[in-house]
Amino acid sequence: MSKSPIKKPLACGLVLCSALAAGKASAASQALSHDHTQTEMGCLDASAEGQRELRLGSPVATAPAQRPRAIHPWPFPPLSIGHTSASYQDYGGQPYFHHGLDIRGNAGTPVLASVGGRVTNIENYISGNPAYWEVAILDAEGYLWQYHHVEKASIPAAIWNSYRSGTPVAAGAKLGEIFQWGNYSFGERYDHLHLNVLAVGGTYMSPFLFLESLPDQVAPAIIAAGVMQNGHDVGDREIDGPYSLYATIHDLILHTKYVVPPHRIEISVDGAAPELVWDFQSLPGKGNINAHVEEFFVPQMTCGNYTCRELTIDLGFSMDDNGIITALEQREFPTTPGPHSAVITAWDFEGNSTSKTIDWLVIKPQSVMKPTKTAN
Repeated sequence: MSKSPIKKPLACGLVLCSALAAGKASAASQALSHDHTQTEMGCLDASAEGQRELRLGSPVATAPAQRPRAIHPWPFPPLSIGHTSASYQDYGGQPYFHHGLDIRGNAGTPVLASVGGRVTNIENYISGNPAYWEVAILDAEGYLWQYHHVEKASIPAAIWNSYRSGTPVAAGAKLGEIFQWGNYSFGERYDHLHLNVLAVGGTYMSPFLFLESLPDQVAPAIIAAGVMQNGHDVGDREIDGPYSLYATIHDLILHTKYVVPPHRIEISVDGAAPELVWDFQSLPGKGNINAHVEEFFVPQMTCGNYTCRELTIDLGFSMDDNGIITALEQREFPTTPGPHSAVITAWDFEGNSTSKTIDWLVIKPQSVMKPTKTAN
């Protein structure tokens, strides 16, 4: 069955703040405006999170991305994971990788330092917007931990003093409390802590690499897979011309609705050795959260906002040097006329995996058949 293009939001994701819940129409309509950036309860322009820039003039991470790492406790016991660093985000602006973990907890939950270190930043990084306060800690290994959406009034005086004096804080120190988020998503208030961990050069690492294992024993699900041309499903899988393969893959982490992408994807074509599509130990663009989003995901079949999550991946995506990023390549699929098959395997971070086989037929020889995809 052919997959229909995903409808994109015209502005922010649907915002249901306290004013809307109370039936205050004028306040609610203001909250739903794309230009609205501040309210008392944090009914916000969700795209603001993607605007965060690393301040290279301040202390930054010094640890390399590739080396053994210590494992640390979570800032608080997670209710669920709302987004991973791989999550697709599009609230009407430029799509981006989420670049950190949304660790869901109730508003007012104490946020504890997973690792000790020097407090390098306390900042309202979207100025005037009460939801966007950060406490950042540079640990002894050289990784920078950014804790976002901390309630300003809850940041203890001891943390402010450490920031001003340069005195290290210990692991387990209270950094503040979770801000009361103004948005609802799939029927639940989206209170959460956004946690980034950065390596040298501002590379966004998966925080899962640094945190204790979660009790997640459910593998990702490959919802659909097939052949596409120009970003659209080829229903009969009979190919004449350039093409690529796609897979819609969903994972759930301690939740039943908050779909996230898999951690790692491999593909084996016509019985060959598996090839890596991507492993989200880090982002494809390192410190650039916008880079390669619309090469990795299929824009016409993908959405990611407060009301829509569908994650379709272009299996033609490939980075050279086995994940050491120097350039984007496009995987070439078979051009020989006749039947072909591929096995797609997806893992979550805990190692749970699932596989799916797809078959297709090339009906006309082509001198060059490279994956193609039109812009959204």
